[in-house]
Amino acid sequence: MNSIQSAALFMIHDCNLRCAYCYAGEKTSRRMSEETALASIDFLLKESSGNVVVTFFGGEPLIEYALLKKIVLDSEEKYGSEVQFRLSTNGTLLNRENLDFFNEHKFYFTLSLDGGKTQQDTLRKTAGGKGSFDAVTRCLDDVFEINPYTIWSLVQEMIDSLRAQGHI
Repeated sequence: MNSIQSAALFMIHDCNLRCAYCYAGEKTSRRMSEETALASIDFLLKESSGNVVVTFFGGEPLIEYALLKKIVLDSEEKYGSEVQFRLSTNGTLLNRENLDFFNEHKFYFTLSLDGGKTQQDTLRKTAGGKGSFDAVTRCLDDVFEINPYTIWSLVQEMIDSLRAQGHI
């Protein structure tokens, strides 16, 4: 019998960036409800053979950090360690508080950074039209400390830029 072992919860369609190449189209404030999210996890566990992975995705899922946190706490209370969590984020809303939470709850996450400052700021502007490189890199030391297994796609320009800033 085939079973489902993972699910991606599309937390919100909105994003705080306006990437030049974004495939998602117009941003809206459509959010996943708490009821839908928790029902999705219940369904996943019911249809699985245990030990499942839930990935928080979006637009930018950290816009819905309060809901994400509630889902994690409720899921762990109900299912214990059968649920593992992942996150795909643009990194602009990471801070020590949510990084500590991710560490405590054993998250793995993917952090997207397009390149060095020039490339990132050109391709990935904030909703207000500013570059996003500084917002992403301001907490990189905390990211590496808390989650050394962060998944990155690196290009030489980004490696040089991060090295120049003392992050690697």
